[in-house]
Amino acid sequence: GADVALCGADESGAAETADAVRKLGRRSFHLAFDIADDAALTGFGDAAADFLGRVDGLVNNAGTNIFAGVSGATRPVIARCLDVNFMPCWMLSRQLRPYLARSR
Repeated sequence: GADVALCGADESGAAETADAVRKLGRRSFHLAFDIADDAALTGFGDAAADFLGRVDGLVNNAGTNIFAGVSGATRPVIARCLDVNFMPCWMLSRQLRPYLARSR
């Protein structure tokens, strides 16, 4: 088993998952926020590392999709997709890299 820090836009879903982890006898920490909010994401990374004390793995599982097709996909729509699907993966990987390097 593993202790888990998780985040998501849906407070009730994040809380439910955190509770399920705790029922398995592990520690769990969660925050609900918009994953595209850089300040909130950085705060989550800091809080998760503080709570866990160590970080042995990182699963980036946030995602959104574009249902407008190429002709209907405007720059703001594409930017939102990148802000949800790509940037958080890069930001958390970079932020938590020192913890991950130590866990080898």
